[in-house]
Amino acid sequence: MGQVGKVYCSSGIYQRSRRTAVVLTGHNFKGIADRSEQRCRKGGGMRAVQLIRGVVTALLLAELAVAESSLAPTRVFRLPVWQEAGEWARRHQLADWQIRETGVTEQYLVSRVDEAHWQRLQVECDGDVVCTQDSCQQIRSAAGEGGWLVPAAPDLLSALAGEAGVCAELGEVRWQDQTLEQPGCWALQQGQGCEVQLTPMTALQPMQRRGRLLVLLLDGVLAAAELAQALEMELLSADRLQVLPATLLQLYSAEPGQLAVAQQWLADNQPQVLHQPDLIFTSGLQLASGGLENAAGPLFAVGPESSGSAVSVGLIDTGVALTGVGGELIAADFTGRGYQAGGTGTALASVLGRHLASMRLFSYQACLSSASGLEAYCYSSALIQALDQALMDHNRLIQLGPVGSGGAVLHHLVAEAQRRGVVLVAGVGDAGVLAPPLYPAAWPEVLAVTAIQGDRQRLPAAVTGGHIDLAARGGHVSISALDHSQRLLSGTGLAAANVTGTVARLLQGSVAVSPDQLYQYLRDSSDDLGPIGPDSEFGAGIINPCRAWRLLSPMAVGCRSGGGL
Repeated sequence: MGQVGKVYCSSGIYQRSRRTAVVLTGHNFKGIADRSEQRCRKGGGMRAVQLIRGVVTALLLAELAVAESSLAPTRVFRLPVWQEAGEWARRHQLADWQIRETGVTEQYLVSRVDEAHWQRLQVECDGDVVCTQDSCQQIRSAAGEGGWLVPAAPDLLSALAGEAGVCAELGEVRWQDQTLEQPGCWALQQGQGCEVQLTPMTALQPMQRRGRLLVLLLDGVLAAAELAQALEMELLSADRLQVLPATLLQLYSAEPGQLAVAQQWLADNQPQVLHQPDLIFTSGLQLASGGLENAAGPLFAVGPESSGSAVSVGLIDTGVALTGVGGELIAADFTGRGYQAGGTGTALASVLGRHLASMRLFSYQACLSSASGLEAYCYSSALIQALDQALMDHNRLIQLGPVGSGGAVLHHLVAEAQRRGVVLVAGVGDAGVLAPPLYPAAWPEVLAVTAIQGDRQRLPAAVTGGHIDLAARGGHVSISALDHSQRLLSGTGLAAANVTGTVARLLQGSVAVSPDQLYQYLRDSSDDLGPIGPDSEFGAGIINPCRAWRLLSPMAVGCRSGGGL
């Protein structure tokens, strides 16, 4: 079990199944702590990551049922020595617990406890009993360049895609910069001890549907069937786009390597034809610790007056339930599974609703949620069709929730949106500082938003880079969940929703501006943070809604910022 009670880490790492601080090798977990926030210290404690065990297949359910107790994070209960620890453990229904006596006045009780049980135990965690989560135990040194590939199990994306129930039995291997067959099964671990950082391989290598190719076929170039025959691939669908004189083709081949052969054929013979694999994008949030009294509020306290008409906002993510939010919902599904509310989309809509007294929300469901509701996956084919519809609906402002590895066809639609004067907002992603820039935020046509916490520090999970435009509150945000409860969540998507809601009010109360002009106004009016001038952590700085409003509207008076920062 390791020397529990000897070394601990501070709190605050992010909670994602593929970014988890708890890594599975058989039944052996290794705790990981984020370098930017974690420091080892004796006698402290940290909040370990809740491993998401959402499942959608019978196979995954069966696998997790067997391993449920092993998958739960390690919890440490510090008890006074006069407390009978064994009786305390039995009374609180702890399984496979161990007692570690470490001092004259205190002892440590160690057990694996799932999140629901852990939340129930919190009422006991005051006074003589201190509850922590240990994740410095058994951390293997990973010195040198490259680090180690460690299993990120189970691979929920593959399970949701119906391609695999769980990852195969994987051991740890030294990273040799090789191409991985299933990048979703792996995370890259770098650093040593409590300095360890973990990056999902989905952020380092594109994750895609096997054998699927997307082609944007402009009118008059080739017939769809003719192209499919030339590429030696099956034509799955040919969907006419509404905003471009083009058709989106989905092609498939089960032959290994045929996808690469087809792309090379297009590059050699039809260089004007845009194409890309059908990539997998992800959308997700992390559970945040602390009380709701510390949650972020809206960025405007008093600001632009409503014109009386509802503000229209487009949101591409999971489906949405307008829980605790007033307004009109116009829903469209692009997953083929039927429209249904999801956790990430509902969380983003909850933040938007706090900025807008009357909201007309166009919800374009391109992603499907995991069972936990904190993660979702999307195919770029669905994102392309959702964005096409959003442009057809004449949305002036669209938030793009999912992040991924880009793609030429999707980028073409993003560029078309900017050409039409549409403001696009996206979070930079929550894959950590070792991840490269993620899309769509990394495209220049998109307003890229990173997340800060209440102390104005960068959210540890946030991606960094020179493409970042602005920062906004995305840590410890209270949202209305699907079950009508309030949840405390963190993520760059929530920061982007704060900016989207603010921009909606700015656009409603100001003269027309182009996306480029608006982005520049927002950057010029921001509050600088970090090194002087734009930087790779905070961009131009924290969004300042009132100052931006004054730049946009000379008649702006009486604006006052809220408690969102």
